[in-house]
Amino acid sequence: MILEQLRESAHGVYIDPMTLKDEYLITQLKCSRGVFSHEPALYLHDYSDRLPFKLMLTIPSGSNTRLLKDKNKYQFFYINRSLHSMGKISMKSPLGNNINVYNIERTICDCVRSKDKLDINLVTTAIREYMQNPNRESTHIS
Repeated sequence: MILEQLRESAHGVYIDPMTLKDEYLITQLKCSRGVFSHEPALYLHDYSDRLPFKLMLTIPSGSNTRLLKDKNKYQFFYINRSLHSMGKISMKSPLGNNINVYNIERTICDCVRSKDKLDINLVTTAIREYMQNPNRESTHIS
């Protein structure tokens, strides 16, 4: 029977033991309103080659999640509900599963806004690489 072959990866999340454990997907399933942001988003957009120490997510203000208890693994940022979905896109996790991530423009803005809570060298390098990218979104103000 298929159910006998599954193993519990996290509370309420079951995976096939023959597949790799996708921490991004499991986190997304456990915190459905969370959007990967800041350092993990830089990593997912290839603006950092360093695997994030913590999975950072942005959630709507006033939200609560049981993941808040594990401060060594997760870091949360809160934003007004009306701004929460701005820049949200679907991307593939490193293991190929769809997850919610902020686009690179939103990620850069969030990193600048929260620079005192992040690795400043990582943020500075990402901004420099973004500005040098000829394919980046550009807004011309006239």
